Amino acid sequence: MQTADKQQITLALITDPNTNLYGKWGVLIYNEAFSRLNINGSYIVLPALRASNTADSGKIDGEMGRGEWYAKKHPNLIRIEEPLFNSNLSAFVVNPSIKIQSWDDIKAGQYKVEYYRGIALAQQRLTQRVPQNNLTDSSNPINSLRLLQRGRIDIYIGVSLIVNELLVTPEFIDKNIHLVAILEEGKIYGYLHHRHEKMASKLAETFQQMKSEGLFNVYLEQARQFIKTQDSTKSLSTSSTDQ
Repeated sequence: MQTADKQQITLALITDPNTNLYGKWGVLIYNEAFSRLNINGSYIVLPALRASNTADSGKIDGEMGRGEWYAKKHPNLIRIEEPLFNSNLSAFVVNPSIKIQSWDDIKAGQYKVEYYRGIALAQQRLTQRVPQNNLTDSSNPINSLRLLQRGRIDIYIGVSLIVNELLVTPEFIDKNIHLVAILEEGKIYGYLHHRHEKMASKLAETFQQMKSEGLFNVYLEQARQFIKTQDSTKSLSTSSTDQ
């Protein structure tokens, strides 16, 4: 009977919480906040562009985490005014001869560039600087890193939080892919459809309280332990299959 009284909220994630540290961290944070506010929360993993469209249309209630100015491009969404964590938009390369420090350096180099689809800022910056025939986008960072590794693209522009977690997985840890430049610094915020304006304010207050209690750090460590366990399970499964 108590469950029936709870409001139901569904948020989109652009990272899988079963494999990504920050996705799992976010789920733990929201689960606690929703519990305090008597909300039943659920989550759906979607590619970035589809997550935007689905949240904009109101088919779901919002997105777990996006950049600081995301609402400028998505006026149907309102920001939860307490950041979840810091994040950067960064350039990754394999070729050590590629030296860039800014967006304009990418323009000067005539590089083949791929960026994470659905990141409006990356699209805006790159379409102004990179010829169309040298620019692609992708909703799958793993595939982009594979293209980078094989020399099919020269630079991958992605969210550091996502890419750095992939670079320590067995597939990429020894492939010499490295971050060459932080192009934009920012923070990650949650966003809700505008019909949930009051809830956004309550969540911001709840996040602030949880930070003051040290829970964000507690959940980060729990997320790390969870991902380590997942990685260990995968390794054991792979070893068994090989035998």
